[in-house]
Amino acid sequence: MIVIISKHAKCLHPPPDPENFAYKAEVQLPSTSHCTSLTHIRSLPKFSALFLSLLLHSIMANQKQLALLGLALLVIQGVIAYDPTITMDFGFMNASTGEDFTSRAFSSNMLPPNPSAGGLVLVPQFAAQFPGVTGLGISSLFFKLGTGGLVPPHFHARATEIFFVLSGTWDVGFVDSANKLYSAKLKAGDQFVFPQGLIHYQMAGSSSATGYSAFNSQNPGVTLIASNVFASMPEIPSGVLEAAFKVDAMTVMNIRKALMG
Repeated sequence: MIVIISKHAKCLHPPPDPENFAYKAEVQLPSTSHCTSLTHIRSLPKFSALFLSLLLHSIMANQKQLALLGLALLVIQGVIAYDPTITMDFGFMNASTGEDFTSRAFSSNMLPPNPSAGGLVLVPQFAAQFPGVTGLGISSLFFKLGTGGLVPPHFHARATEIFFVLSGTWDVGFVDSANKLYSAKLKAGDQFVFPQGLIHYQMAGSSSATGYSAFNSQNPGVTLIASNVFASMPEIPSGVLEAAFKVDAMTVMNIRKALMG
């Protein structure tokens, strides 16, 4: 629950318990307002509360144009904040038995052979590979890395990832929008969260390693930074990359050759 509390919230009896609320937004209402200045809102994100505070302030101040703006922002924010809510039991319309909601892709006899040193094997179970998750907002991924294997810097535009170490040691980290690195060394049983849309990496230590990730999207999207920038089709003009990375044309060409094999 979200509670929006004005300076007149003391008129409530009993007053709300702050521990029960996920977020509080102060609404500066005119001094003529009374208990209407406290409004309980269920299941709204932070920005909805802020837009609603603008709307309430405008209504109480009789500022119609500002009130309409607040209402418009509230509606728009609600539209862009969430994926559509599923209106049926599940989204895989061709399902007929429990097998349609079963995946054995991570079973030991189904997994690819162990990769060599520096190599990696990824087994995604997104909606394309596992239709049973369609419409449910979840998916998963299995990792198998050789010694020193690397999942190169990448991000998921549509999902947060929680990573669980099954075996081996891992060096992991992500970079936030302020360019700060958050990194950790993980061992079997540890977990690490990669926030949605932030660049991150996973690297095996001095032995082979396995891990498992879950996502809050049926199709999280995977954008590999180096490949997307230097191996796009058609290519980003070399001059753009030279200026962006402060390198010469030969360096850009060599990186492209290395990435494109």
